[in-house]
Amino acid sequence: MAALMESAKTQLAEKSRRELREKRITEVEALILEGNLTGALDLLRRTLEEMGPDREIRRLQLQVEVEHEQLEKKKRRQQELLDEARGLLHQGKLGDAGKVLQQAVEGSLLSETDTRVGVLRREIEEKRAQEEKAERERQRRLTETLRRARTLWTGSR
Repeated sequence: MAALMESAKTQLAEKSRRELREKRITEVEALILEGNLTGALDLLRRTLEEMGPDREIRRLQLQVEVEHEQLEKKKRRQQELLDEARGLLHQGKLGDAGKVLQQAVEGSLLSETDTRVGVLRREIEEKRAQEEKAERERQRRLTETLRRARTLWTGSR
């Protein structure tokens, strides 16, 4: 009778372990679909701590770690491109700044709908408009100076 009771306890514990494992895998997959890789990794680590070694959980953890690292690498590259474009903008190289953004969008490193891209493009356009306005003013002053010089030249004859 004691052996039967022990067997039932063991089977119940194993069933609970399997159910917890399946529940956690489902939760992890939901986090992955939401794009919450950090949350998925945290849950996988906690699951391994609670349940002990599990081949399927460990495989899933390694897969998520690779995806997470790739995502972080992409984010770093995006930031590098945005910083490069901003640096060119501050140097007054507006065409080059625009090219960096355009190439990043065309290469799918940045999205056209990314607010950071939109902000930088607006800043480039504002700077371009300021430069064009300054150039028009410079041309107006030059034209005015030339008109006065002609007036003086023709008046002194």
